[in-house]
Amino acid sequence: MIRKRSLLCVFLSLLIGLLGCSAASSGDSGGVLLYYRSQEAEFGAPDGVLGAERWAFSEDLPTYSEFLNQYFSHLPAAGLQSPFPADLQCLGTSLDDGVLTVLLSEAYAGLQRIERSIAAACITKTLTQFESVSGVCLETGEGTDMGTEAKVLRDKD
Repeated sequence: MIRKRSLLCVFLSLLIGLLGCSAASSGDSGGVLLYYRSQEAEFGAPDGVLGAERWAFSEDLPTYSEFLNQYFSHLPAAGLQSPFPADLQCLGTSLDDGVLTVLLSEAYAGLQRIERSIAAACITKTLTQFESVSGVCLETGEGTDMGTEAKVLRDKD
């Protein structure tokens, strides 16, 4: 419990300190939806097993890498469950023609089957809210998320 509070304090401190250091921008200046696994999945709903909470920010966002690391360590609201391993980190990003390539730590490679699919969907739905991101390519040291050939994930995939 104390560790969770400490992590939350660190997250909030980083967030406040990084708000003015960004190249990323969202179409909605009031914030972005952070997607997670819903504890009460609605299989007929548009987002299926996903739920979201709004993360508000006042001005600019941190870089994509900083944003993702904050997202991965964020404790979701009640009714939502993080699909990310506790030690998941974004090691770097690059944006090319609207496709954001995200290099993730080996913790992501450890996710299997549906857990990996849900994590990929959460990351993709969260990142494609930014005006400059139309697709996401997830990579680890073992290759891309979808095997040896890169597959760009989009919000509607």
